[in-house]
Amino acid sequence: MLQWLATGAAGGAGAALVPGCSRHLQHGQEGGPSATGNKTTKKSFVPHDKRLLVLIELVGGNDGLSVLVPRADGRYHDMRPSLALDGAEVFDIGHDMALNTSLAGMYRHGMAVVAGIGCRSPTLSHFDMRLRWNAGTPELPGGGNAKTGFLGRLCDRIGGVSQFTGVSLNRYGTSGLLSTRPNTVALSATDATRPFLHESANAQTYFRQALTSLGAATDGGSGFEASRGAIARVVELEQRIVALPPAVGYEVGGEASAPFRSQLQLASRLLRSGADVRVIHIPIAGADFDTHVNHRERHSLLMNIVAEGVEAFRADLQASGLAERVLIATMSEFGRRPQEGAGGLDHGTASCAMLMGPVVAGLHGEQPSLRALDSSDNLVATVSFARYLATMAAWLDIDPGSVLDGGPKPLDGLLAQ
Repeated sequence: MLQWLATGAAGGAGAALVPGCSRHLQHGQEGGPSATGNKTTKKSFVPHDKRLLVLIELVGGNDGLSVLVPRADGRYHDMRPSLALDGAEVFDIGHDMALNTSLAGMYRHGMAVVAGIGCRSPTLSHFDMRLRWNAGTPELPGGGNAKTGFLGRLCDRIGGVSQFTGVSLNRYGTSGLLSTRPNTVALSATDATRPFLHESANAQTYFRQALTSLGAATDGGSGFEASRGAIARVVELEQRIVALPPAVGYEVGGEASAPFRSQLQLASRLLRSGADVRVIHIPIAGADFDTHVNHRERHSLLMNIVAEGVEAFRADLQASGLAERVLIATMSEFGRRPQEGAGGLDHGTASCAMLMGPVVAGLHGEQPSLRALDSSDNLVATVSFARYLATMAAWLDIDPGSVLDGGPKPLDGLLAQ
């Protein structure tokens, strides 16, 4: 079976194309997040139609308190007697805060961190919270039965129907890229003829030609015809990619981060392909952030995976002249509980996010208080993730109110523009 799948239009092409701190939550029109750390100001002069977004998903619920550490808070150490990070495991960034030491390289190269991201009425369900994030609906269970996803709506506004504007780098795609136009796709390999690699070059060529013929849409007036058109565009896209020289610099790193580095290498080739791809979603391959057990060792490995991949990607983007055009942002459905239990951490609520590229480096938002937890003894979010998503829309020069209910404001001072 070929290693790609169209996620495309919500109405038809979404079918498989087999083969392939303040305590006030900052939302809507409320005040912007106050900074609790140092920030380095810069300006971005990238034309709006040249701007790109790469959203990296930390699937499973990333523990914000093991990324952004309130090391001077005795309550933190009391709640995590065996899991609290200290000493060489962290490095200070000012205002009694520290970052996981694995992220030192990213921080030196201009990383921004947003603390306290979450929603007012969280659940502890992976399924529900991922649906909310993907739909861009923080307070609606199940995403509010949205027919399109937040990323899909971005693609609807910046792309047409003759090319792919949004790509998810995993075979199952994401509901976040559901769109009204057939311009989004899921890819898990760069070559549509991968099952035939041991066949002759002629056999592979004939197979590509057959796919291209199958994809020759007629009037485009039905879901089936839209899907056929998507087949043709997938073949064209993969041919563009394989014609490019491979991105370099992804060989450095441990075995655990190799799948993620491969995803980012493909992302680089997509962005350099001239195929008008502007939004890329990457759920980190081979990484599970659901650290119920053995949290310390597992999360340390996970941070190394993130750092090794993103640092290689940023170096590649610099060499390609794309670094200031690409906003790299992370998301995770929720954080972990502040209290440890049997060497692990159960599902929580608020977490933090990391960004690189055209951002104001340093700490943004407000760290949730460990002394004013919710009724379930979980963290209370201080920044609605709707505002975080609104910032991504603003980077692409899209009115947040056109893609997110309630017209949330972008986070003040986060983008370098």
